[in-house]
Amino acid sequence: MRVRSKVAPWWHGRYFNEPVRRHRYPAQWRDTSDILRCHYAHEAILRLGQVHTFTLNLRPDMEAKARAKSNPIAWLQKRIDRELSNALNRPVQFILTIEEDDKRRLHCHGEFQVNQEEVKAARAALRKAGGAWKTARQHQTKTEPDPDDGWTGYISKDFWMTTPMMRRLMAPYKTKYKVTFPGCPLSVTANLNAEAKLLYEKHRALVIN
Repeated sequence: MRVRSKVAPWWHGRYFNEPVRRHRYPAQWRDTSDILRCHYAHEAILRLGQVHTFTLNLRPDMEAKARAKSNPIAWLQKRIDRELSNALNRPVQFILTIEEDDKRRLHCHGEFQVNQEEVKAARAALRKAGGAWKTARQHQTKTEPDPDDGWTGYISKDFWMTTPMMRRLMAPYKTKYKVTFPGCPLSVTANLNAEAKLLYEKHRALVIN
């Protein structure tokens, strides 16, 4: 008698926060969750060269401008993309996520493909994109080299609160589990997203075949 494994396949579990229905086989890329897309973007960016994590705190007026947009993360991505390209004289591939802390302060986490010689200039570009602080500038941004899956899990830990179902469920309540910014919590530069999709589709084909 064949015993079925109780371990969920890799396209379920922690990588699937939406949709709720389970897939017998891995879903099409367009139907995957933000958590899974973040994971594959991480796997893809590691193939491009040295990678650093980043955390970016926004100046209050820049946070207000972001929140006024229907899609805050898209607006922030454009600013970061422009400042990084200007600072390093090349396109920079990166993963960007946004979340709120316990005081509802909106801030950014992510990963970008910059080497050790570029990272100082990249931090300055991030500060400029987020609105450079006049004081304590050293605390506005933080970077670390060579992230692993633990970082990916950290930056996607609140994605479950941003799904349409959870937004509807939490709307009537005053709770720390209710996000107050609109739109998606994840953005990936176009070329990196294409690489992540290609990698996922290779893995999906192996399962189906």
